[in-house]
Amino acid sequence: MSGRVGVVPSRPWVSCHLILSTVFSGAEKVVVDELNTLDRGRFAPSLVCTEENAGAFRRRLKGDVRVVPIRSGKQGWARDPGLTLRVRRALREVSPRVLCCHNNSAWNLGLLLRPWLGWPGILATEHINLSGLGGQGVGAARSQKFQLYLWALRGLLRGRVRFVAVSSAVQEYLQSVYEIPDERISILENGIDTDDYPYSFRSRDDLRERLGMAPEEPLAVVVGRFDTQKGYIYFQEALRDLVARQPMLRVVYVGEGPLRAELQRDLDAKGLTHVVHFLGFVDDVKGVLANADLFVLPSLWEGLPIALLEAMSLGLPCVATAVDGTVRVIRDGEDGRLVPPKDPGALVTAIEATLKDRGDAEAMGRRGRARVGDHFDVHGRTRRLESLIEELA
Repeated sequence: MSGRVGVVPSRPWVSCHLILSTVFSGAEKVVVDELNTLDRGRFAPSLVCTEENAGAFRRRLKGDVRVVPIRSGKQGWARDPGLTLRVRRALREVSPRVLCCHNNSAWNLGLLLRPWLGWPGILATEHINLSGLGGQGVGAARSQKFQLYLWALRGLLRGRVRFVAVSSAVQEYLQSVYEIPDERISILENGIDTDDYPYSFRSRDDLRERLGMAPEEPLAVVVGRFDTQKGYIYFQEALRDLVARQPMLRVVYVGEGPLRAELQRDLDAKGLTHVVHFLGFVDDVKGVLANADLFVLPSLWEGLPIALLEAMSLGLPCVATAVDGTVRVIRDGEDGRLVPPKDPGALVTAIEATLKDRGDAEAMGRRGRARVGDHFDVHGRTRRLESLIEELA
């Protein structure tokens, strides 16, 4: 293929997605949507993923997507040569024409392994802005180790290599931290299929009964991995004041992560154990969201959060922090409420205002659903993705 878009090959090109995460979250949902919606006349999709996530992927993927699981290890690719060998073996088994790598660890390995894979095209997607972490920094603020890494990375960006950023903030991250040239980056904002999220404001099933909740008790849902990024500790600080003002309020946490025990201890110390229910990893997040009165996203940074798009697609009123891709999705006061990050007081004000005026909250939810359908549709995103893959094939 010489880069002409829209030409149907004599047989579908193998496009393989590589993602090395061990927790199923937003980026993994993006991968599922990409694999399921690719044009089967032009592409034969496959996936290399960790054993920890293989089951969750298989339950969501169409039956014709080939899934090759690998053992993840615990040290990451830079400290575990065995992981590199396992990824190479799996990718050689698939033999992709184009390799779509998701997040830094995957695209580092994809670029490194290209010579042993027949030099496939590389489409590297970054889902989040991690500026300043791990000695990355900018200019003189970078660690010597990271400077050496950048020198090696520049040598690998040869030929058919393109990057995808899920928001303009992630594009700036790739440019400033990794020095990726502008001409190698395309912005493909995340999207979802709103047909999979029917309007369900204040829907009810047995969730409230299982949680021992009365019908009149307002329910807020927080979805995300339990780590620093998601800002749970600031939400729990706000929750102490919220419960004093709204004593019937109940909260559901959906997710897992390293801060679970710390969050539980903090709730115990604040006397809020009876308020928050930990559901752990949930296969059907939209079923939980459909039971809620409010979605809260207290993150300190984001790419373009899939959980927010899901909640808005269900017509659920949303309160979120004004960070990165979140400000691209929500127009403050119109289809959701935005507050500064790390500001428990602002969270209290926004959440209480949403709970007090149900009519306004429902109208805001309807506008949010319309916004997702108009601007964050997965099918339009996939067509643009197909053009990028075809250029690299």
